[in-house]
Amino acid sequence: MMWRKFAGSTCLVLAVFAAFGAAPIAAAEPSGQRDVSEAIAAARTAGRDVEATSLRTPTMTVMATPHGATYAYLRAVAMTELWSIGQAFPDGWNEEVFVGKNFHGRPFASRLFYRFDLGWIPPQGIANAQFLHSQLRSPNRECHLDSYGPAVAVAATEPFTSTTTWPGPDALASDAVSGYAHGASCGPIRDQVWDVTTGVIEARLTSSEVTLGMRSTDETDKRGYRGYVQPTGAGGQHATPELLVHFDVAPSVDSLTITPLASSGGAGLVTGSDTPTLHATVRGPGGCPGTTALTFCLSAQFELLAGGAVVFSGPMNQGREINGTLEFDAGLELVEGTEYTARVQAVNSSSGLTSDMAEVVLRYDAPPPAPEARLVGDPGLGQPILIEAVSHAPDVSKLCWVSPGGAVNPDGVCTATQPGVPMIVIAGTNEGQLWLNLGVYAVDSSGTAGRQTIIQAALTPW
Repeated sequence: MMWRKFAGSTCLVLAVFAAFGAAPIAAAEPSGQRDVSEAIAAARTAGRDVEATSLRTPTMTVMATPHGATYAYLRAVAMTELWSIGQAFPDGWNEEVFVGKNFHGRPFASRLFYRFDLGWIPPQGIANAQFLHSQLRSPNRECHLDSYGPAVAVAATEPFTSTTTWPGPDALASDAVSGYAHGASCGPIRDQVWDVTTGVIEARLTSSEVTLGMRSTDETDKRGYRGYVQPTGAGGQHATPELLVHFDVAPSVDSLTITPLASSGGAGLVTGSDTPTLHATVRGPGGCPGTTALTFCLSAQFELLAGGAVVFSGPMNQGREINGTLEFDAGLELVEGTEYTARVQAVNSSSGLTSDMAEVVLRYDAPPPAPEARLVGDPGLGQPILIEAVSHAPDVSKLCWVSPGGAVNPDGVCTATQPGVPMIVIAGTNEGQLWLNLGVYAVDSSGTAGRQTIIQAALTPW
């Protein structure tokens, strides 16, 4: 049976409850009905008994588990019930909605569609998604059969509107199937469960809202009838359906570096500044509950250690958000000849979860002093511009030149040299310019570029 495509939006209520301390639940068994009561009870208890440190908004409550994930219960923000005889009920027909072929009288089939708002949960953070609906009755005269007649299929679909009619939107992913059947005279009712992880992630990749559609796998067989608690009705033990999403909110530090950076390698990072800036890129795979802005809940702390002792620590300055990451920086003060370790840890304030500690070894090498440099002769038109230069820095490795005001670059226009050894370098050709303006600088063995010696001289343009 195919789904059909429509689009749109109608709103009801969103509520989110996260399980405090609940272990991740496994994928639903083929029957779709099993004991998830421990996780469900913990989630609902946490949602009712909210600690002062938990995130609370008028429409949702989110609490994190202490071991690195959050369980969120989402109620549908919109629904519609579609009948094969052409009728549609955007808020459900009555306190009981149903799927499959009607067995009370007139023969027709029904399908249900529900929309959930997952805009604050990035798709890459979703680890598991379970769809739960409290089943009221079926044609089954026994209690709680794992399989009876045609099963109920649930799939992520295209959106629907208030004017959508039978057969409803097209499916985006394969069906999750459950044959569970609750006897009408049996109690208490139970939540029927479908594992919709794949479909929810696929739908969330292209939209902030996820639509789930329910249908019978055989809409001509009355044994496939299943009645469910209407979301706004009085019947049943829960206000279902609900989408139980297990998502990761633990942040991570993706990169750590300093500027200015003279060199990097096995010995760590080397800077030519005694006041460099430490930069960290932080990622929050679970996002910030209630918002798409990472600045809402992500922060970073840093420590600077020397000889194993902390010499400075504090919060990092929050920067811009780029492609799902957040930039942070902090100013450092270093002493030449000392090896430091900089450590950074990211914090999600909504969940209280922290990243692993990221660290980098660094040191400050004072830049070599400006070299001695002078123009040799007066090059005529088309003649090479010769510069005599010498650096007395004990660890000098190169002499380089650049237009004054340009950035000194250890990998710029350079030539190898030795300490105290004068050398002649060719800094271009006289191409008719009237004035020479050149900066000459030394680079040491650590890759640290020093200050410039400025050479200014009039040239003969012929």
